[in-house]
Amino acid sequence: MEHKKLTSCLCAAVLVFLLGFGSAGCMVTGLHLPVELPRLAAGCALGALVAVVCFSLRRGSLVMGGIAAVYSLTLALSSSFWKQLRAMCYSAMDYYHRGYGTPIPDWINGQVADSQLTAAMLIAGLVMVAAAWTVLHRKRSFLAVAAALLPLSSCLIVTDTVPDILPIFLLLLGLVLLMMTQSVRRQDEAQGSKLTGILFLPVTAALLLLVSVIPQGDYSAPNQMNSLQDVLDWFAQRIPIVEQTSDGELVISIGGNASDTVNLAHAGYRQERNTPVMEVTTSRSDTLYLRGRDYDVYTGLGWKASDDRVEEGFGISSPWYWFEDTASIRVLGRRGQYYLPCYPTESHTLTGGMLPNPDYETTYSYTFSTLHADWKTLYLHCEAGLIHLPHQPSVDSRYLELPDETRQQAEAILDAFLPSSESNAEMNIGIDSLLSKVAQIEDYVSRSASYDLNPGRMPSSESDFAMWFLQESDKGYCVHFASAAAVLLRAAGIPARYVEGYTVETQSGQTTIVREKMAHAWVEYYLDYVGWVILDPTPSRGEAPEETTSSVESSTAPTVPIATEDTLPTAEPTAPTPSGNSDPSGQIPSTSSPSHMINLPGNGTGGDAMITLPQWFLNLLAVLVCAAVIGALIVGQWLLRRHLKQKRMRQGKPNIQALTRYREAQRIARLCKLPVPDELLQLAEKAKFSQYTLTKDELGCFDSFLRHGIQALRAKPWYNRLIYRFVFAAY
Repeated sequence: MEHKKLTSCLCAAVLVFLLGFGSAGCMVTGLHLPVELPRLAAGCALGALVAVVCFSLRRGSLVMGGIAAVYSLTLALSSSFWKQLRAMCYSAMDYYHRGYGTPIPDWINGQVADSQLTAAMLIAGLVMVAAAWTVLHRKRSFLAVAAALLPLSSCLIVTDTVPDILPIFLLLLGLVLLMMTQSVRRQDEAQGSKLTGILFLPVTAALLLLVSVIPQGDYSAPNQMNSLQDVLDWFAQRIPIVEQTSDGELVISIGGNASDTVNLAHAGYRQERNTPVMEVTTSRSDTLYLRGRDYDVYTGLGWKASDDRVEEGFGISSPWYWFEDTASIRVLGRRGQYYLPCYPTESHTLTGGMLPNPDYETTYSYTFSTLHADWKTLYLHCEAGLIHLPHQPSVDSRYLELPDETRQQAEAILDAFLPSSESNAEMNIGIDSLLSKVAQIEDYVSRSASYDLNPGRMPSSESDFAMWFLQESDKGYCVHFASAAAVLLRAAGIPARYVEGYTVETQSGQTTIVREKMAHAWVEYYLDYVGWVILDPTPSRGEAPEETTSSVESSTAPTVPIATEDTLPTAEPTAPTPSGNSDPSGQIPSTSSPSHMINLPGNGTGGDAMITLPQWFLNLLAVLVCAAVIGALIVGQWLLRRHLKQKRMRQGKPNIQALTRYREAQRIARLCKLPVPDELLQLAEKAKFSQYTLTKDELGCFDSFLRHGIQALRAKPWYNRLIYRFVFAAY
């Protein structure tokens, strides 16, 4: 008995911890509260043990109430706790204020605290008390579920509040285990604990599979779905599709659209993934920028893409490029936007910062080029009026907008280095030239920090990502460098925008696989006469990735003088030179490529010997695999519940067996429209309300009626027999 009691308490403690830490952890990470998760986890573990021990006692509710009263009084007398609570409320209200304009009450406005651990522990404690009371008193799970979901709801209203994957995973695990074992636990605490232990590993594996198929968006939020059609499209895009690369590698992909929001506050550790995303074929060996989407609104904590933007004529005209090539692209999955190779030589219309792909085409091609090696000299001649080229359409003023506080800090940074003319002398361009400012900003941002895929997140006390990176952080990756450069360019009066996509080193005439680790972020700045020009301020890590064979030349390369417009070079160069430094390994989150991929072993060896599977077969395979997994989970749970029910009917205390058999007799009586004998009711009441232990002969009375009911069931319609065999047998 003591062993069973200890097992039940341990299972209850695990459930209570999962719900308490998962719920509070979602709120902490979603709202970016200054709370250390290890300390929160330790506090939740201790709180779970205390709650379980208290509710296990005979007068446990009174003991728990006394402890809660003392703890509440201590907090009420602590000024530090009230400061933390006000700071927590301000953190939440600040997100709602930025997202929906909700006013912030004066009593919490601007309140900050170095740590909010005590306030977070209070919320976790309330959840754990509700969970412990539910589990150990064998109550319905409504109270525990509601208490756990309330903190989570604080980060589901605004798209910028995305919890970390660990706490939301633990919360889901606790909720699923609690609800799946509720009915068994309410009848028999020991059997409920045993069922919890049996289901722990299968449920964990199922949730891990779900997380791998539908990953968290990290610091980007999904597009808002404003109509029923959007909802239907959203689900249609996420039907798994199996693709096969040119190397015979199988990939399961789930489609989607590029996010319209980038939350920089979530920019932390980036894991390099080797998953194939698309394939590109060109006739040249070069660094190719594949443009996905640009973002025009900087909020201090992120970037947003305005859906109302329509840009006509995006591309580059012939006076500025050297050659013309075609990039053939095959996307592995369904994407809501085309990927444009930079620089496109044809005019395109961008909507919301991207080229929409409403039909989700997976195979397409575009022509592209690169800028002249002497394009800067040509531009300076245009500025000076020595050469007359047509002006580009005027650019929207939104590409110069910044928050007031950000602009003030950025201008102070610019004042510290822009007056320098050393780099301009080396480049043979004027001090006042716009290109001079661009070159110095690029150099400053590139030197401001070292390249690192694990730079750590911006502290929650900071309100501006770019300024924090330039002034406080000493490491970052492409997202950090590109955001900082775009902000400084705008502060310098140069229209700029943040861009996400991929960079890939192509080989002449060969198909190159673009992988998730090649995801990249850069800047586009606007020049009259030219249009949008790439600026890539991210420094190299000093090591080349597997598929990199060359690097992109810096935009500060020396220029080649030219005389007039008529003498522009027309011969194809031997080495094209896009503007900017390459970051072949720099990653952005997978939200710029929302389709998630899972690598499967390939069956091909490449070349002519490769076996290409038909697409319908691959799609059918994906559906069958998903159906098999779901079916296995359903059948496994059914078998387990049937086994536990049969065990309660045939093993254990006779009175429990009698009550289980009586419930079975009531079910089969309703199904066959038979009256339940009064003798069985009397035996059931004796088993439940008296200290008398039923004998084997008395238990046999239940078996006799059940055999009679099964005989009567054979004369009933077939669906009655199916209900009894597959529903009543386990539930």
